[in-house]
Amino acid sequence: MMIRKFFFVFLIPLVVYCGLLQDPYTVEEAAGVRIIHNHRPIMGENDISLSFIRKIGNQSDDENYIFDEPVDAVVDSKNNIYILDKGKHRIQKYDPLGNFILSIGKEGTGEGEFVKPDMLEITGSDEIVVCKYLKNIQRFSDSGELLGTIDVPANEREFKILDTGGIIMRNMISGSDISLFNRLSPEYKITGEFGEAVIDKDARKTVNQNLLYFETDSKDNLFVIFRHQNRLDKYTPGGDLLVQSDRKLEYEIEYTYSEDNKDFEGVPFAYAQHYFTIVSTGIGIDNQDRVWITTYRDHNARRPWEKFKFEIFSNE
Repeated sequence: MMIRKFFFVFLIPLVVYCGLLQDPYTVEEAAGVRIIHNHRPIMGENDISLSFIRKIGNQSDDENYIFDEPVDAVVDSKNNIYILDKGKHRIQKYDPLGNFILSIGKEGTGEGEFVKPDMLEITGSDEIVVCKYLKNIQRFSDSGELLGTIDVPANEREFKILDTGGIIMRNMISGSDISLFNRLSPEYKITGEFGEAVIDKDARKTVNQNLLYFETDSKDNLFVIFRHQNRLDKYTPGGDLLVQSDRKLEYEIEYTYSEDNKDFEGVPFAYAQHYFTIVSTGIGIDNQDRVWITTYRDHNARRPWEKFKFEIFSNE
């Protein structure tokens, strides 16, 4: 949704690469899907940059500005900021200047209470929707009043609320689930599924190859980036695949498997190790509907600004 989700940068002074979809790239079409191969970014590192605006949170004695484990954030139509603190089991609301307004929720298993909440969304009418670790979704007004609670299936967790109505939920891929997403009605009833998963005879490879991050733009188009694939997908709100894109990486994507015999207190056991190259770790959409992706630059680098980079793609 437009300008409602953003990255936690955590004081990493990154200068970004820009991958705007202009030449040089090549385009082909298969089964009505545009396939775009990006060979190199158009703009250089000095052509676009990030500027610090403000921070929320400090080491003062004011409990309203102290975070334990902030994991998600959204912005409403008035530019108020909501931060989901998983560690403190609550949502903190601040005005556009970062002044505290109110706190929503507390630790517990009852209505209006959370246990390690991990997903936060906001609707076009500024309704706050939070997903608890125990697979339960709760809806609040922007003043913190509980509007309703609903349980969700165990294999469905991450979700997006569409401005056009309905919900997109990610499937936890297993041997029986071959679709990446489920479409749900506003009443949280499943109405369809879409997105073909990569299935391998090795269950661990299947799970890892389908790890993904997703976000919606101002028109409710869905953009999907994969953790272990060089792949960016764009879907319509109805789940039709429009575009599939890749880009040139500075490394090869690898999967390795090894076994070793270990001894634990005199008891031998076989130790299996799987390694999957990590490509991307997050996605966001800005107020111009550009797609921002956090991508590994150098897996061996020690400093975060050397290890990662932001890549920016046009909406098309």
